[in-house]
Amino acid sequence: MTGDSDGTGIKTVKTDLLARLDRLPFSPFHRKVLLVLTAAYFLDGLESTLYGGVLAVVAKVFKITSIESTLGLVLFLVGAAIGAELFGVLADVLGRKRLFMTTILIYGLFTALSAVSFNFISLTIFRFLTGVGIGGEYGAVNSALQEFVPPKERGKWLGFIVGVGWDVGTVIASLLSYFAISRLPISIGWRVAFLLGAILAVFVWFIRRSIPESPRWLLSKGRYNEAEQVVRYVEDLVKKQLGITELPPVQPEDVVIASPRGWTVAKKVFTLYPRRAISAVILNFSETWPYYTAFTLIPVFLISLHVPATVIPLYLVPVTALGAVGAFVIPYLADKVGRRPMAVVAYAVGGLLGLLMAYLYYIKALNLAGLIGMLALTYFFVYAAADILYVMIPEVFPTQLRAAAVGTAVSLGRLGGIIGAFVMPYILVSFKPLPYAALIAFTLMAVIMIIGAIAGVLIGVESKGKRLEELSTYK
Repeated sequence: MTGDSDGTGIKTVKTDLLARLDRLPFSPFHRKVLLVLTAAYFLDGLESTLYGGVLAVVAKVFKITSIESTLGLVLFLVGAAIGAELFGVLADVLGRKRLFMTTILIYGLFTALSAVSFNFISLTIFRFLTGVGIGGEYGAVNSALQEFVPPKERGKWLGFIVGVGWDVGTVIASLLSYFAISRLPISIGWRVAFLLGAILAVFVWFIRRSIPESPRWLLSKGRYNEAEQVVRYVEDLVKKQLGITELPPVQPEDVVIASPRGWTVAKKVFTLYPRRAISAVILNFSETWPYYTAFTLIPVFLISLHVPATVIPLYLVPVTALGAVGAFVIPYLADKVGRRPMAVVAYAVGGLLGLLMAYLYYIKALNLAGLIGMLALTYFFVYAAADILYVMIPEVFPTQLRAAAVGTAVSLGRLGGIIGAFVMPYILVSFKPLPYAALIAFTLMAVIMIIGAIAGVLIGVESKGKRLEELSTYK
């Protein structure tokens, strides 16, 4: 290993470590990393959908209006935005593993406290702090996933596992909230539902202990010996798991070593790659708006069609289940066709289908089955949009800024969910009748998602099949 410095504290070294990591065939080790770390998406999907599923019951228990009860969702999103930015920066400074071990504990603690809330104020505070933990997961988890998975497998597996993790979380949340509030006393059913998340968090924390620190992060900080140890450990493990004795030869390459400190990391995201950073924020904003606000609107639509509040979660199952199918199809095509074209398809088609659904609802051409069918088809693409953006964004930033870039995109992007959670109830209250309000709400959603499709083009780089070091460099 050789190196030189340009006098700015940024040093270039020639090493074969990262090439050795990327040459590895996909193995049980990679599957374990994917499954254990994408628990973050499972828990986010679980928490986001769970609160929507028990919203009507929470409003009854604490004697508040359905509009007031959405404050818990809003504060969850605010907490997620703060956690994403704060812990994203820290994951670039302190390491991936240290942060993804910490954030899962923060999530587990405060979702457990949500289950024992004694009034609505305490519930909203605990939901806010739960959001901090969930948001904090994104930077470290996304970065570690990108930095371990081989380039040729990255889009397919990351998109699929992330999407399925999220969607399985939403399906389980829908079923859990249904059984909890329909089979248990109204005062404790929703508490049991929240408690499950805390139990899962403890389980995930124990399994994550076996995941090593990212060798890319170690090398970027000049910790060569530790990076070498991790790469050698992974090489030996993969060869043993797959029964192979030799790996393809690789050549040393230049790798940048730098340690930006504190909030310099967040600033560098925009100064080094402004177009990518702005596009990443828009992609996240235009995905969180339809995703999070939908679970505020859908219960209102279903109640208007005389669906009892206790069975609303059951009607969300086909919507989230078809989202899981989208999580497989779109990422698979992204590895074949490209990230950018599939992002455009997911965002544009999702928005236009939502608009069509609202129009059919407005002219009273949809019965209950038709509404559920259109919602499911719309969210096939809306969920796929989330899958694509969490593949694209981490790929196009250097290791020194990767977690901060994800954290910043999630943090600012969650404003879509926060603003939408305020705007949607306002539209429902201000415009009558309900079908007219729905048409306005989903027209707005369509416009926002089409803006997201444009951002998918403007991000300016196609990352399909490329090594991370080919896509960006810290300067």
